[in-house]
Amino acid sequence: MQTPFWCLAARVAAAGSPLAGTTRSGGRGAASVCSQQENTPARGAPAVPVSTGFRSMRTPSSQRIGVTSWNACLRYTARDSVALERFAEDGDLLVQGGGDPFFVTEDALALRQSLQELGLKRVTGKLIISGNFFMNFTTNPALSGKLLQQVFSPRLQRTGRKRHRVIASESQGLTVAGPVEVVSFCPPIQVSLVRHRSLPLFKILKRMNVYSNNAMAEMFTAALGGLPRMVQQASYAAGVPAEDLHLINGSGLGPENQLSARTVCALFSAIHRLVTPARLTVADVFPVAGIDHGTIRRRHLPVYTVVKTGTLRHVATLAGVILTRTHGPVWFALLNQGSNLWGFRTQQDALLQYLIAHWGVADPPPASFIPTSPLADTIRNDIVMRTKTGGG
Repeated sequence: MQTPFWCLAARVAAAGSPLAGTTRSGGRGAASVCSQQENTPARGAPAVPVSTGFRSMRTPSSQRIGVTSWNACLRYTARDSVALERFAEDGDLLVQGGGDPFFVTEDALALRQSLQELGLKRVTGKLIISGNFFMNFTTNPALSGKLLQQVFSPRLQRTGRKRHRVIASESQGLTVAGPVEVVSFCPPIQVSLVRHRSLPLFKILKRMNVYSNNAMAEMFTAALGGLPRMVQQASYAAGVPAEDLHLINGSGLGPENQLSARTVCALFSAIHRLVTPARLTVADVFPVAGIDHGTIRRRHLPVYTVVKTGTLRHVATLAGVILTRTHGPVWFALLNQGSNLWGFRTQQDALLQYLIAHWGVADPPPASFIPTSPLADTIRNDIVMRTKTGGG
């Protein structure tokens, strides 16, 4: 049996800092309140997806992170969202993707309803996919197109507990007679029907972290310049050497991904500093105990603790910030290795509860560490019906 392995760091801002935890480094300008092997790199660090978020938030539209959509961060033309366009006389339906990493079955159902509101009941031609169209975290455009076609034209009424099940009956469908075809350019004459806007970037990151969605993390990494760029941006923002970020991908999957507890604390506090100018908080992009569910639904964490979990075989990690009366916000990272994963999780929760009991709970919690926006979705389809000429 493996010997249990603990890495622990809990850090607060140095005396005189205007806001605990917002210093540039986990070591420079920050004080340790308790630690154990805080400089030892450990596997499965939960802040690998945190590092992925750095590059996302440092795009040219980072100052508008609270209001702009993901796709608009990359493009500022008609491609800034998923546009459904019907062109020519053969009745083909074109889906022009804009790279939204969180387009799922529920969005496809709403999109189908919008098309039906226009009176579109049947497409005699093909379903044509252009651009970066992803669905249900699948980056293969042909497969994404087939998933969309299944939602548009459900053959059976299916029920079950699995996510993304099609539940509409045949009579509710929008028939697409032809096959799915992937093209590299848009045809020259189009009539725009419906535009689907992505969620704001911070809400996409929030969902990625609440459910620990590894596929989304990899999509972010690829779309925003790849792993080397991500490491460079995370290193700069957190004030830690790039060589301290031992990463092989954007999701954290794989034992080769290793970060120290101290580095994880630095990454988390830098994320908080990065979103503050946009009037957001770290709680807008990570799960919050007592509010969110996902990977923390069975945990017993202090209320309003902002966290990110990490799990691999023989690895259980937890990092984030607890809100105390004595020390203010305390950034922490608990990186455990061993075979008893649920035992580690229980001990992690118990340790945080002990620290809160010992240092006191911040009551009320500071506004700078609670969510500013609910996780609930909104309708994001715009019916446009405009004529467009020229390729794109």
